[in-house]
Amino acid sequence: MPAAKGTPSGPHGLHAGGDLPPRNAKVWITGFAKSEHAELARLVERAGFVPTPFAAGAGAVLAPYPAPQAILDDAARTGRKVLAPAHFRQSEQARSRRSALVIDEESVRILDVSLPRRAAGAAHPAADARFAHLCLDANFLTAARAVALGARARMPTALEGETACSKTTAVTWLASLCRQQCVRLSLNGQTDTGELVGKFVPGTVAGGPAWNFWEGIIPAAMRLGHWVILDELNLAEPQVLERLNPVLETHPTLVLSEHRGERYGLGGDVPLADDFRVFATMNGAEYSGRSVLSPAFRDRWTLWNILEPPGEADYRALLMRLVHGVQPAFMLGGVEWRAPDGPPFHPVLAAEPGIDELLGRLAAFHAAVATAAGGPAGSDLGRGRRERYVFTRRTLLAAMALLAERVTAAHGVWVAAHEAIEIVYVQRVAPGADRQAVRTTLRTVGLAA
Repeated sequence: MPAAKGTPSGPHGLHAGGDLPPRNAKVWITGFAKSEHAELARLVERAGFVPTPFAAGAGAVLAPYPAPQAILDDAARTGRKVLAPAHFRQSEQARSRRSALVIDEESVRILDVSLPRRAAGAAHPAADARFAHLCLDANFLTAARAVALGARARMPTALEGETACSKTTAVTWLASLCRQQCVRLSLNGQTDTGELVGKFVPGTVAGGPAWNFWEGIIPAAMRLGHWVILDELNLAEPQVLERLNPVLETHPTLVLSEHRGERYGLGGDVPLADDFRVFATMNGAEYSGRSVLSPAFRDRWTLWNILEPPGEADYRALLMRLVHGVQPAFMLGGVEWRAPDGPPFHPVLAAEPGIDELLGRLAAFHAAVATAAGGPAGSDLGRGRRERYVFTRRTLLAAMALLAERVTAAHGVWVAAHEAIEIVYVQRVAPGADRQAVRTTLRTVGLAA
């Protein structure tokens, strides 16, 4: 395709839709007036990249066209891609746009997957504050779409990913939207088959003490039509999990040999409720204490989705959602998706001077320390510790809650931010080299007190 007028091409330029950096790559914006910078940052974010005013760590540079020779020389030396505003503006004009979330009385659509909703009069959990802060970004809605696919196709669905990837939240949120009862069991090394399928427990009858049979979470859900979430699936012992193999078949069944041999499911004594579904969440087997699942058991989870961890762009989108109520736009499958905006979670911060700059720096800081803390295989931060540090979305939410509380108490927003970061981040790590490394990161992103 020939380059449009005013669009760069050649060794240091790209046509719109060409070989762009990978998603979440940093794009250094330079050479523009301050009045243009905010618009360009939004264009970069909507394209799935992280805008930054710094050259360090950037995989591409957004500069006026034609780019100054110094920018071209720097690109030749560093391998950065040189982009112009036309790349992003033309790409936006060519995109197909759709709402990422559509809800009406009868159905809910997550991206391109629709599910029916139960009638409003049916027994279901009311909407609550658990989901008021949710940022409906590409990562979260990809997980929710996998859940929706599993629910629609009646397939056991597993979500695997790092801590705080919103695996369980994706299931409970979608269940809430569908007005669907959802039960959750957190598994661990002490979990036994009794918790899953049932066991005898001490009780009383008219004549005195007696043993009564307690119906486990699985047969109850099969009978009542609940969605079941098995949290931390691979923390349980493999031989305990194998008890669920017949429940995970195309036509779920269960023989309750622990009681009177009742048969649940097709052709049995207890019919299978139409809405029964099973979901599982877990960290990878590399995390401490996790069991390796047998091939036979793992194969029965028909849909297995390994989630991508959030990056700096996702953290920034979450912060913008908390403060301004805006949901991010993102590209999937050649379509630009965006969920409807909602009320801000911390509206007190929206009018604070310099708040958007602060949010950008906080997202960069959080991404840096989360990366330094590393995954289960090792880390740079806390290398000598037996337990690694953990910085997740929960950490960021805690910092924002404390920031909003301090601003409400008449502290300036930047002073309040320094206090929140000190309490939530700096004091989380051990004094000495680790704490000094965190303070160095604060200086690097311009957040040092």
